[in-house]
Amino acid sequence: MWLNRLCICALIALTGSAANADSVDNANAMCEAGDAMGVLTEPCSVSAWNKSIELRVDYGAAQARYLCSGLADLASGHGYVFVEGWQIRVYSPFSGDTTIARCDL
Repeated sequence: MWLNRLCICALIALTGSAANADSVDNANAMCEAGDAMGVLTEPCSVSAWNKSIELRVDYGAAQARYLCSGLADLASGHGYVFVEGWQIRVYSPFSGDTTIARCDL
C-alpha cells in the first residue's frame, strides 16, 4: 500500500517537472521573439522560479498592457502551453522592480 502511494507521488512529481520544463522552453522561445521585436530596453529574461517572462520596455502602462496581452495571445495562438501560474511581466526602465503590466499565460 505505501509503495503504491510512493509510486503515485513520484509520478505526479515527474509529470509536474516535465510540464514545467516545457513551460521554460516555451518561455525561452517567447523571449527570443520579444528580443527580436527590437523594442526591449534590456534582453528578455525567464525566471523558472517565479514562473515569469520578464520584459523591460520604454512604454507607458497602457502600451505595456497592450504589448502584454498581445504576446499572451501570440503564445496561445502558436500552441505554447504553460503550467498554471506563468506570467508575462512588463517593467519600465523607470519602474524598478514594480511591474507596469502583467498577463497570465
